[in-house]
Amino acid sequence: MLERALHVAVIGLAAVSLTPRPAFAQNPFSIEGTITAASNSGVTAVPANANPPCVITGGSTQACMITDPDGSLKERGPINSNTTKMGGINTAPTPMLGDTNPNSNTDLNTVFSQVKKASDLDLWYYFAWIRDATGTGFISVEFQHNPVDAGCIKPNSTPVVVDYSLDTCNPWKGRQGGTGGNADFLILWDQSGSSTD
Repeated sequence: MLERALHVAVIGLAAVSLTPRPAFAQNPFSIEGTITAASNSGVTAVPANANPPCVITGGSTQACMITDPDGSLKERGPINSNTTKMGGINTAPTPMLGDTNPNSNTDLNTVFSQVKKASDLDLWYYFAWIRDATGTGFISVEFQHNPVDAGCIKPNSTPVVVDYSLDTCNPWKGRQGGTGGNADFLILWDQSGSSTD
């Protein structure tokens, strides 16, 4: 009986020590699902958000609040084509951008963006959004090492001005693969229905 109890205790201890710890993604940000101009990242912006595209009057004192055309308003984005899908969009021939009206399930009307260095010196990026409607949708954010392609730079601009309306512009053209510190990376959010999980 004592031997059986000891085995059960050892197995129980192993199970407890192998249980994964919860991730603390809220360090240094507060991530609890409430996204408004007054309450988003939970970290006051220092220095304060004072430059567009951040909304200044009535904007956020935390993450940079950026409003986006929504509803029936058209906005710049990839033209629907087999060449502008996620895997090969960087090789899509130009012109590949046009004025489109996204499905309301993925039409973002406000985004919030902020960077903060944590106490362990890790750099954290906060990205939150408010969309027009609930429902199934797909959102992605891509981080590239390379600068925006020259085809997206307004000719003769000093300082350099990025212009996505140019027919020569493919913002994904600089995408690079690889591993480790040289690789670009992509965050994909595939929302199913109206759940928040």
